[in-house]
Amino acid sequence: MRDPANGVEVTEGVGRSVLGIVRAMAVAAWFGLVAGLLDLGLTVARVRMMQHGLYRSKSPQVIWMIPVSCVVIFVAVGLMVAVGTWMVRLREPRRCQVFHVVMSGLAVFAVVLAVP
Repeated sequence: MRDPANGVEVTEGVGRSVLGIVRAMAVAAWFGLVAGLLDLGLTVARVRMMQHGLYRSKSPQVIWMIPVSCVVIFVAVGLMVAVGTWMVRLREPRRCQVFHVVMSGLAVFAVVLAVP
């Protein structure tokens, strides 16, 4: 059977599940990158407003560490959610809904934590 999205030959069962998990990881990485960049923007704004632009307690490596750590956390949580929904045998539309709700909630939570 061919996957209509990208034309890849997919067998029923495990092959289709693996393709779904790979797509879920891409979506999780995207959510993590967006949340990480928002978190970075809030951190830089806080430093500029409250510490007059001086990174007293923070290293300059914060610029790349915040987005990378968010991506790693989101991919790890996304993998757990994707495998969990696969093990529970949810159907595809419901699986996507659960995954997107969890990722959206995690993104909002990550950005809210950055606000002092």
